Amino acid sequence: MAPSIEQAIPESVAQTAEHIQEKLAAVNLGNTEEQKPAEKVEEAPAVQAPVAEVAAEESVKPAAVPASAYIKAPLKLSGAIDSWKSFEVTPVIGREYADVDLAAVLKAENSDELLRDLAITISQRGVVFFRAQDNLTDDLQKELIQRIGELSGKPETSKLHIHPIANAGREHGGKDDEISVISSAQAKKIYNHPKSKLFNQGKKQQNGKIGWHSDITFEPIPSDYSVLRLVELPSTGGDTLWASGYELYDRISAPYQKFLETLTATYAQPGFNEAAKNNGFKLFTEARGAPENV
Repeated sequence: MAPSIEQAIPESVAQTAEHIQEKLAAVNLGNTEEQKPAEKVEEAPAVQAPVAEVAAEESVKPAAVPASAYIKAPLKLSGAIDSWKSFEVTPVIGREYADVDLAAVLKAENSDELLRDLAITISQRGVVFFRAQDNLTDDLQKELIQRIGELSGKPETSKLHIHPIANAGREHGGKDDEISVISSAQAKKIYNHPKSKLFNQGKKQQNGKIGWHSDITFEPIPSDYSVLRLVELPSTGGDTLWASGYELYDRISAPYQKFLETLTATYAQPGFNEAAKNNGFKLFTEARGAPENV
């Protein structure tokens, strides 16, 4: 969606505020969304939103960049954010920072050091959560995810991802192509079309959008980090859940692990083409965050 941000945190167990109007920022690499109980949509940048969700996602490491230019060893933490108060959401995935203001982090004199350690932490914990990010504007959210990518080694050609459908061209798409407003009302209108064969959420129980998935994996250059910002939440429900693909791999048998390691997959998302055709609009076909994503 925008591996809808992700997206601060990388690959995807989430806590949403209960009966309180807090904004929650999370950066991730993969996630799953439950159906949103509410219909209201509010324009905002990327954040986990049960009702209205927005995602800013970053595309990384195009194939055109020489392998020699890539970081060849894991980045090491400097200790810059060790003083941030936090707790582990689960033993294998997720960390929540209690009182960090991301807008202030972006303006700090040592912001590069802070953001670099945050990027490493996101990669290590799979997803990281920040509450009450009232100072995080759309522009600051975009700056956050862009700098996290740059400081962790992405090439200059990779910018923020633009979703083929969830962009400024939609009714509830906001004004910025690089920010995806994720709305239950908009999703029902676009994907519940009577002619839909792939999505049609109203006629079958299973659906890729509300089931387990990693965002934007159909792109030649998918996002490495994404950030979600919650701008509207219902009194109950609407959570986004997170799971660790690493933990899943570790729990299967060694023979099955070896078998999976021999496999590759090449695929696309024809459902987007179908949705565009059924609703009379064109997909975003220019570069979507990286030159290879066309």
